Amino acid sequence: FMDRKEISGSVLKQLEMAYDTLLLYNRRMSKFNGLERVDHLLYSTDSIREALVNSLIHCDYSQSAPSRIEITDKYMDFINLGGLVEGLSVSDLELGASKCRNERLAFVFYRLKLVESYGTGLRKILNHYPNLKVSDIITVSDHTFRLRLPIERPNVGSFTKREDIKTPREKRQHAILGLLAERGVITRKLIQKMMGYSLGTTIRDIEDLLAQGKIKKRGNGR
Repeated sequence: FMDRKEISGSVLKQLEMAYDTLLLYNRRMSKFNGLERVDHLLYSTDSIREALVNSLIHCDYSQSAPSRIEITDKYMDFINLGGLVEGLSVSDLELGASKCRNERLAFVFYRLKLVESYGTGLRKILNHYPNLKVSDIITVSDHTFRLRLPIERPNVGSFTKREDIKTPREKRQHAILGLLAERGVITRKLIQKMMGYSLGTTIRDIEDLLAQGKIKKRGNGR
């Protein structure tokens, strides 16, 4: 294991913290078209979001074991106990069928606009993998359900891993910029909490990014 993180609390807290954590592992690859650098994420943020929401909505909460998310250099796995909802098979999913294990939870997520409608998440994920079908990304047994997101590698030969981030400060600031790119706005307190940085380190990194003109400050603290 290179890293391990356990997340607990309310379902909504787990959703937010798990999503923010996964974004930190969603590395960028870059290529150059002439003088222009083009960045590409290894996983689409939409796919991560849909897979995570699907994992929470369809989790069998009568089981005591936690759900798991595993990340390798080739894929991101979302693993739940409980298998498919009774009456459904992978072939049914191929045909677009959907059945929710926790209907009230799904309704809450819908009212909070965390899902657009019931049963569309899997189709949205497959839109990012046009050469795959449901059985390529979903594996089920009697008691386990696994959804696998493969790394997206368009024009593999023309992309290289970002190796220009070397110092601990550069890594921290790159992570902060990644959060801002995803959220648009974030507070110092939330950065500190999510990253596990000290107050002084967080303030220094933010002030450095401000001085470089990479971020903008809105409002003032006390």
